[in-house]
Amino acid sequence: MSFTYDANSRSSLGLKSMKSILLAVLMVSMSLSVGLVQLNKAPWLVEDAESELEDINKPMHTTAPSITYSSSTLSLVKNTAMTPTTPTNSGGAFEPQTISSTQAMAQNMQSMALDSNGDSHISMYDYANGKVKYISDSSGSWVDISLVSTDDVGGHNSIAVDSNDAIHIAYFGYLNPSGTGVNNLMYSSCVSSCGTPSSWSTTIIDNSGDVGKWNSIAIDSNNNLHISYYDSANANKDLKYATCSSSCTTASSWSSITVDNVGDVGEYTSMAIDSNDDLHIIYSGAETTGLGSGNSNQEYATCSSVCTTVSSWTITSLNAPEDSIMENSLTIDSNDVLHVAFYDLDLRDLFYSMCASLCTSASSWSTTTIDSANDVGNSPSIGVDSNNVLHISYSANTPDYDMKYAKCISSCSSAPSWSVVTLYSSGHVGFENSLAVNLNDNSVHISFTSWTTSSIYYIDTDSFGYSVSPNLPSGLDLNWADGTISGTPTESSPSTTYTVTAKNSHGSDTTTLTILVPSTPSISYDWGTGSSTSVYSNNKITGHRHTCAILDSGLVSCWGRNSEGQLGNGGLSQLNSPTLTNSLGTGRTAVALSSGVSHTCAILDNGLVSCWGDGTNGRLGNGGTSQQTSPTLTSSLGTGRTAVAISSGMYHTCAILDNGEVSCWGSGGNGRLGNGDTSDKNTPTLTSSLGTGRTAIAIASGFAHTCAILDNGATSCWGVGSVGRLGNGGTSNQNLPTPTSSLGVGRTAVAISGGMFHTCVILDNGSVSCWGDGANGRLGNGGTSVQTSPILTSSLGTGRTAVAISAGGSHTCAILDNGATSCWGVGFNGQLGNGGTSNQNSPTLISNPGVSRTAVAVASGEYHTCAILDDASMKCWGTDSNGQLGNGATNVQQNSPFLVSGSHTWHSTTISGSSRTVYLVQNVAMSTLSPTLTGGTAPTSCTHTGLPNGLALSNSCVLSGTPATLGSTILSISPSNSAGTGIATSIIVNVNASGGSLIINSTSAEGGVGSAISNITMSYTHTASVQNWTSGVTNTTIQPVNTFDDISRHEMDSGLHG
Repeated sequence: MSFTYDANSRSSLGLKSMKSILLAVLMVSMSLSVGLVQLNKAPWLVEDAESELEDINKPMHTTAPSITYSSSTLSLVKNTAMTPTTPTNSGGAFEPQTISSTQAMAQNMQSMALDSNGDSHISMYDYANGKVKYISDSSGSWVDISLVSTDDVGGHNSIAVDSNDAIHIAYFGYLNPSGTGVNNLMYSSCVSSCGTPSSWSTTIIDNSGDVGKWNSIAIDSNNNLHISYYDSANANKDLKYATCSSSCTTASSWSSITVDNVGDVGEYTSMAIDSNDDLHIIYSGAETTGLGSGNSNQEYATCSSVCTTVSSWTITSLNAPEDSIMENSLTIDSNDVLHVAFYDLDLRDLFYSMCASLCTSASSWSTTTIDSANDVGNSPSIGVDSNNVLHISYSANTPDYDMKYAKCISSCSSAPSWSVVTLYSSGHVGFENSLAVNLNDNSVHISFTSWTTSSIYYIDTDSFGYSVSPNLPSGLDLNWADGTISGTPTESSPSTTYTVTAKNSHGSDTTTLTILVPSTPSISYDWGTGSSTSVYSNNKITGHRHTCAILDSGLVSCWGRNSEGQLGNGGLSQLNSPTLTNSLGTGRTAVALSSGVSHTCAILDNGLVSCWGDGTNGRLGNGGTSQQTSPTLTSSLGTGRTAVAISSGMYHTCAILDNGEVSCWGSGGNGRLGNGDTSDKNTPTLTSSLGTGRTAIAIASGFAHTCAILDNGATSCWGVGSVGRLGNGGTSNQNLPTPTSSLGVGRTAVAISGGMFHTCVILDNGSVSCWGDGANGRLGNGGTSVQTSPILTSSLGTGRTAVAISAGGSHTCAILDNGATSCWGVGFNGQLGNGGTSNQNSPTLISNPGVSRTAVAVASGEYHTCAILDDASMKCWGTDSNGQLGNGATNVQQNSPFLVSGSHTWHSTTISGSSRTVYLVQNVAMSTLSPTLTGGTAPTSCTHTGLPNGLALSNSCVLSGTPATLGSTILSISPSNSAGTGIATSIIVNVNASGGSLIINSTSAEGGVGSAISNITMSYTHTASVQNWTSGVTNTTIQPVNTFDDISRHEMDSGLHG
């Protein structure tokens, strides 16, 4: 038996290794027993195609699959690659449909496209009969016809479907008497009833010589046709291009030019068109054999307009791995990123290249090896789905001649991101194949050749292989060919049961898997009522002359001034409505925000810190001083360290680490970094000691100073000391943490905020104390004088306490325990929100936050204020000189709260990070307190600072025990699980004495009816200061009683509330 191969074709055995030749001959010998009588079968007639296909379409298996996974429960870790799990199938095999017959061991080049209904349309070269075939299931069953009845046509073909579902095929053919040497680029098209040959029109586009091989057809958004192809005439060897906009069945409607004529170029072309209708072609030059040349023969041509003019094209030689690149396949995703799959004849591997921008520069392209197992990668065909997931079909030449498939969800320039599987391995299959993706449902469709059975096979994800419902957690993938679940979960996911379905033509089977991707836990405690005071976290919104806030998705949106990139959206233009920052990192979200005058920083959900904006003085903490217009990670916070709280001053930033230390960076002038000197630091640098055994639990940076609440409830400040902003009784600068003066007898701080020249704290009893510059009433104490030590504000309202606080440039606002908002200080720009512009030296309620609306977070900027409300909306007030109010207008001052524009759900409608005061009695067991899981996945461990002696905290964050030591401390509880550490919850714990000793000086007293008895005097001693202690007895006239039923019941006592 003999067979012939075109020396220019991709299956040219003259270029294969001797090992490949021997294996191919072996396959030919084996094929003699599987129906080579079909070699001499006459071409199919249209009228007998259906009857032939009835037999061909019968499934090759007789039973449905039966599948099981080794484990039915998977607990995974966010951002950590899972161990892939593959099911066992003890039932029927997964086998393809047979849709056409071919000649064994012959070239059957094919191309597939899908119409708007997801139906398949395939062009194929019928080697046995020298015809171009059209195969489709659009009528409900497979139709197989020949389009041209004379000579030898179709050896190189490509198919495309336009927006009207018309079919277009380009192909190479001989339509001249044998031996004339004239070969053509041909074109056939059909509008409807395409299963009938008479519905097709055929024309010759280019007959200028030996032209038309390695063609690739593409259609732009206006249904204009574009074809790249090879001019293989000995005198030329060029890349050519043809196009037609209308009446394309007429040869004169086509225009063609030579795009590249430098050397032997133009083989293996693949064309794609981006969303701007720009043309892109990948092609190869003449390949050479032998490793080590180091030269690439892969080229890239692109054109954006007037593409029938040679000068409109830009040609780039790419940095392919070797000089024998064959069989390029190009696709473009929804972001106009270019993706190429190709095979290298020297290395015999499947490669992938991509380029996102500036693709006319070879350095913009990245290349990786997808599959290098033996000789693999022939006939690659690449497609992309609506989620920009990449799919490649290709063949393995050795050792088994299999049909293979590769898939990548993201980070595809990294080889481990690709999953590779053998789709079908029965016989010699896959050497010619084509892949298409249905963008309606992202189903994958593949046609391929079986030399063993002389057939064209077809498989698709609708009827073949595995599927899963609902969709797997983000970052995970189900391989539809073998059911393997793999990947790296990028988002947390609750415990969910997934149904995996396996299908073949005989039936289906299902099994279930439960997958959990834990998220960091968020917990709260019910501390009871009474004198406990709740204090709200205030880290979801921030501002200066711009505003940034966290959405409920964890993404960050900013607006306002953007002169230094402080909005983080990649630009420098001012914005007057919320706009998302650029990515915080793959799968990353923000949990806390803070901003300076021209920079912004965020703590991410993994505890790292990202900053953007002005980098002067190193305030971004990334090791440099350059401006960054997109979120950029800081340098290391220390080995194993993460951030739990953050605050930015004008030119510096400080963060509390998970071990309670404080790290600062940026301008060190006047000691504002607290590390003992005054030099700038462009990477996180630990402050000096906060005091023996002391840690920080809250932090606030002002214009040029920083203050922290320590774990014992005291406050410590450093930096510029003018106008008393450090609260230590003086005005000197301090370059080390320095305790403030007393907050009041027995008082501790539970929340803190720094303004430009002043500082305010919420105390454990809900009152507010401020210090620093009192000009314009910004301390809220009824005056305007400088206060170098903490001083209480005026009343917040009868019975009212503060639960959140934010100090701005020259004003302060607080959320009260009933959700109202009260502000004081400078009102000139409307920043107090009370409808006027007068200064207020005492707390004054804002006006009209909305019917029944309350505030859950507040942020004071330089001259404006914003609050997130309980319905997850946001309102702002004050100056709008830079669009910082976010309402779509500019320079329109608002003296009352005004709604931020757009449909946004801000984080959050509930308050997180609450802190309470709980009163316990020394040597008396407390009631066990179990947390409520308010978000994420349950904790598996709990770390703490400030746990009183005698109390214990379980791994599930249950607090219990018997307090042994008197005093007050701030207990900070950080819940953790495999996903990381959640936001800490702080509790102020007061351990009090059991009451004290009571001594009664007189043991009895007598008096007549209706007259007062003699005083009974007593004294008492305390072992500790006890809140609400009542002493003494108030003597009253004793009313007579008839009898004393049980005198033992008449007692006198004194205790916590005695």
